[in-house]
Amino acid sequence: MEHRVFISSTYVDLKEFRKEVIKFIQRLGGADKSMERFGARDERPLEECVRVIRDESDVFVGIYAHRYGFVPKGETKSITELEYEAATLAGLPRFIYLVSDEAAWKPANFDKGASEVRLRRFKQRLKSDHICETFSTEYELAAMVAADLGRYFSVQKMKHVSPPAPEPPSYDRKAGIKGLKKVGPSRKSGRKGGAKVGGSKKRASAAAARDDYFSAAAAAPAEYLLPTPREGYDESLAGARDKLARVWNENREGTYQETRRVFLAHVITPSKVKGQKFDVFIYLVRSPYDNLKDLSDVTAAEFFLGPYWGSKVFKVPNAGGLVGISTSAYGPFLCTCRVTFRDGYQVYLNRYIDFEMERVFR
Repeated sequence: MEHRVFISSTYVDLKEFRKEVIKFIQRLGGADKSMERFGARDERPLEECVRVIRDESDVFVGIYAHRYGFVPKGETKSITELEYEAATLAGLPRFIYLVSDEAAWKPANFDKGASEVRLRRFKQRLKSDHICETFSTEYELAAMVAADLGRYFSVQKMKHVSPPAPEPPSYDRKAGIKGLKKVGPSRKSGRKGGAKVGGSKKRASAAAARDDYFSAAAAAPAEYLLPTPREGYDESLAGARDKLARVWNENREGTYQETRRVFLAHVITPSKVKGQKFDVFIYLVRSPYDNLKDLSDVTAAEFFLGPYWGSKVFKVPNAGGLVGISTSAYGPFLCTCRVTFRDGYQVYLNRYIDFEMERVFR
């Protein structure tokens, strides 16, 4: 699928910036739907711009510097701001980029008077409605756009899982959810051929030390658990603090080793599916591991979302992009994922898919 990207900005002052952005969009396999098709001038036809945004665009990229832009006859807003409003009405994903106040800029490309006031008001609106990136050079801008759109394009390619059934499955507190086999909880994670392979003796000793510490320290005063240097400081407390830090760090490193620094992440956007609250994207991310920064050692990930999704397991092979799924949901839920590596190692990851970002969309 070719992603159609509309790039909105003033032209004269941002000509070179637009060239770099268009170049990267094309490298990503996208098609730019931009003002260049209208003769590359600020006085482009408003009706045609709005039509292209509404009917021929999938993504909107807004780039804003120090000029407000051309205001058509009979309008009170510039074409640039009206294009943004058209993208908003069309429900397009909008990526917003503002020039840094510290960027070197030609004095001739600064608006004054009424246009400056309108531009300031427009930028305030953008900052209140979006997380805006700031840029100083055309190359910095192009890199930001490429990263954002590349991530967005990859998410769109994710395997989509149908949203939960409108009616939740029947539930009996004693029997559990009907139709599901009742199993006891398991703390095991990291399996290969049915045998546990994750973890180590060092991790086990760290866990034992952690349990001993917290059971013994439950009633200990806070200043003993986290002492701070002061006059007459007891060095034995420093030893306790070092032991506590060692326990925490061993557990932290043990988690890194067990998961091979692969974790689950998720993002949510207001849902386009009737009856659902958010569209959810769940995918693997990696903290650098043995000089690996990508997921090239992962062969597949299997996602389990629970009974509302029919208790199905959704398998996603690693095809070189984001490894994940998308779905829609009305409320938060727990996602369990089994990751399989090329050497056969497997590890289970869990992610609570919360809706805490809901306040951002209000």
